[in-house]
Order: sequence, then C-alpha cells, then structure tokens
Amino acid sequence: MTTERKTIPKLTNEEIISGFRNNNPEIIEKIYEDYFPMIKYLVELNSGTTSDAKDIFQESLMIIFKKIENNEFILSCSFKTFLYTVCRNIWFKQLRNSNVCLNEFQDNVMLVEQNDNKCIYKEFFLNKEYFIFRHHFENLSSKHKKLFELFFEKYSFKQIADILNFKNAAYARKEKYVCKTLLIENIKNDPQFEELMKIQRSFQINS
Repeated sequence: MTTERKTIPKLTNEEIISGFRNNNPEIIEKIYEDYFPMIKYLVELNSGTTSDAKDIFQESLMIIFKKIENNEFILSCSFKTFLYTVCRNIWFKQLRNSNVCLNEFQDNVMLVEQNDNKCIYKEFFLNKEYFIFRHHFENLSSKHKKLFELFFEKYSFKQIADILNFKNAAYARKEKYVCKTLLIENIKNDPQFEELMKIQRSFQINS
C-alpha cells in the first residue's frame, strides 16, 4: 500500500510576513521548499551555479527580513514575485560587476504569478535597455569611453581635459556632447531598440 504525500498549501503573504517577524523556522523552511528551485533555475540560466543560487537566496531573505522588520512594510504583489525580483536584481548586479560575458539576462516570466507579470516585465525592459546601451557604449572609441567614465565619476571638465589631453574644459564639454549625441543616435537606430519600444508600447496598452 502506498501513501500519498500530503501537499501543504502555499503560504499567504500574511503568513510569510508573520513568520519572518516571529522568526518561525517552519515558515522559513517552507519558503526554501517552495521557492528555491525557481531561483536556482534563474541563476543557472544566467551563468550561475547551485552554490551561487544558495548565496543569492540567502542574501535576498536577509534583505526581505530587514524590510519586513519595518511595521509599515506593505507587500503589494505576491511574495513569490517579490522574492524573484529581489534575487534577480542581486544576481544581475553581480554579473554586471564581474567579468562574466553575458549578452542577455534571461527571465522566465512564467515562473511568477500571472497578475504580477507587470513587475517582471518592467525589470525585463530595464535589462534589455541596459544591454543595448552597453553594446553601443563598448563600440565608442577608447577616448570617448574614458571621457564618459570620468564624467560619471564626477570629474570636472577641467580635470577631464587634463587627463585626456584636450586643449581646455570647453573642448572636453563639447566632446562629451558630440559623443552623447552619437551614442543616442546609434541606440535609436538599433533594430533591437526599435523592437523593444514596440513591445513596451504594446505591453502598456494591454496592461
């Protein structure tokens, strides 16, 4: 005679928040059981390992715990979507700051609740925009890339001119404007960017 394993219902947002606040080990264990496979899949889909997924999952739970400690915290989407978004943001930033060659960060929006897809689609658009920008940024001349990097690091145009051997601050400012205009034009003319804008407009109309 075989016995069927009893399926425990998914936790509600209220049960999860209460479990965090009361440091309930059964709730935390249930969260791992229900949601770690989803995060493991996400991380491994994007150049990660099971070990990476465990670290990301643990870090995300700590972030969520700190947020929930605030009694004014309100969870406006499902916990599943909230956890997914926190985890994917952490992993995306780690990849972006590492030497991993990643052409595109892949999401599986089917893993989240249907009525919360808007949150994930927003992340998807930001992610795609970043990679399109990065592609065209890397195609700039080395001097122009350095100019932008110095500008983003809050160097003055006088300092930028000295470092890059421009004749003066005014010339450095002009070069930054010319380079920015070229970068924007290249991005706008990219078929991927045009297609992304079409998808985004369609999503906004249908959401």
